[in-house]
Amino acid sequence: TSEFFCRIRPQLKHESGTGCDNAIFFKADRPDLEDTHISVLDDSKGIEKVFEFDHCFGPESTQQQVFGEVEALVTSVLDGYNVCIFAYGQTGSGKTFSMEGSADQPGINPRTLARVFEMAGERSSTYSYAIEFSILEIYNEEIRDLIEPSKDKKLDIRQGPDGFFVTDLFRAQVATFEEVDGYWSKA
Repeated sequence: TSEFFCRIRPQLKHESGTGCDNAIFFKADRPDLEDTHISVLDDSKGIEKVFEFDHCFGPESTQQQVFGEVEALVTSVLDGYNVCIFAYGQTGSGKTFSMEGSADQPGINPRTLARVFEMAGERSSTYSYAIEFSILEIYNEEIRDLIEPSKDKKLDIRQGPDGFFVTDLFRAQVATFEEVDGYWSKA
């Protein structure tokens, strides 16, 4: 199954003030909207479009609130399911902040990885986990290994008996969040 969330970042200083109006509205702005809907106003055409998502996060949403909606996926990972969380949007829309966050406001990635190791530890008397870590980027239809980048590597997505994988992608065996964090800082 797939779930689709929408998170709208707060307006930047140059986007508010005289001559600037909101173009995106949530239930907090418009009580006639459902919790899972946003309204986008195209003032130049005088039209409004309403979009539906599984969950909507307004500009005041916190990193913890966003993580709270995806935290259950950690259990799915440890139960053997493949999970993918990705952010999509134009430059400057808040993807990196939502996914990576900052030192005092960690995003989805560090919170999820920390929770994976926490839950694996909680289950260690019953289950044994082998955790591998890699980081890749897909940009302009090119796949890049962010831990061991090389122009000589030709990374391709393939399907094997255990699902999809990326050829020649660096994968590290990790046992702690601190090990992951070490690799992450190289990316």
